[in-house]
Amino acid sequence: MDQVIEIPWESIEPETLTNILAEYVTRDGTDYGEQEVPTDTKVSQVRKLLAKGACVLIFQPEDQSLTLIDTQVWKQMQRGFQV
Repeated sequence: MDQVIEIPWESIEPETLTNILAEYVTRDGTDYGEQEVPTDTKVSQVRKLLAKGACVLIFQPEDQSLTLIDTQVWKQMQRGFQV
């Protein structure tokens, strides 16, 4: 398995980051509420989570995908990758 890579979200152009976050929040299985929440609102919420350090953006070379993961889970994964 290839190494998973953390991507510093601050290094991504704002428009590109918005597009990445919009794709993430509109993926199948990401809408769990009874009320419809606008995509822009979801993107803003996720951007705030990134800014607070609550989650990180990761790249998975194996399938060439980007995703978001809870920071604590990411730290545990990193410890698991170390030999």
